[in-house]
Amino acid sequence: MLGLAASSFGPAASLHAEEPATDENLLGLPPFDGVERPWLVHSIIVAAAETIGISTEDVKHGLRNGASLKQIAERHGVGPYAPAHGILEHERHLLHRLVNAGEIRPWLAARLMSFLTEHIRQIINYQLPASS
Repeated sequence: MLGLAASSFGPAASLHAEEPATDENLLGLPPFDGVERPWLVHSIIVAAAETIGISTEDVKHGLRNGASLKQIAERHGVGPYAPAHGILEHERHLLHRLVNAGEIRPWLAARLMSFLTEHIRQIINYQLPASS
C-alpha cells in the first residue's frame, strides 16, 4: 500500500491499485478544487484509526461529519497530538518497507516524509464541511 505517495505525487499511484488513492474513494466526496487531499489517503486513515483505537469506518464517519482527526482523537480520550505522532510513525515505516522492497527510491521516500512532516498540523486539524 502506497498511501501518501499515491495521492501526492501521481505516477506512483499505479503501483498499488488496490488502495484507494483519492478522498472520493474514501469519503464519497469529490476532490477539493480538483486537488486530492493527502490527509484523506488510506494509509493516513489507517494510522489515525490505529492510534486512536477505533475502526477506519469510525474515522471516516467522524471526518464526514466535520470533525478533524485531532477532534476525533480527543472524543475517544486520546491526546490531541497522538494522531500526528501515529501518522508520522506509520508513514515512516510504510515508506521504509517500500524502499526496502524496491518499489520506491530513497529520495522519493525522503521527499514524501518531508512533505508529511511539514503538513502534519494541517492534516490533523483539517475539517471537511459536515455532511447534511
